[in-house]
Amino acid sequence: MAEAFGFYAENILTKDHFEAVLDAKLDARFAEQDTKFEGRFGNLEKTMYLHTWMLGILVVAIVVPQVQAWLG
Repeated sequence: MAEAFGFYAENILTKDHFEAVLDAKLDARFAEQDTKFEGRFGNLEKTMYLHTWMLGILVVAIVVPQVQAWLG
């Protein structure tokens, strides 16, 4: 078969080799994407934490006195 195809017979990718190369490339891309998402979600979690505290302060400062006035 190598004689029939000549030089190109050695360069033909097998299915197993192709899957291994594809899996390696996909793993690298997914790892890169995961890193990006972790960075973004880390920033969003910090912002949500800040907003939660700000909302809590507003509830204590505005809503609680108003409820006391209605019920008092």
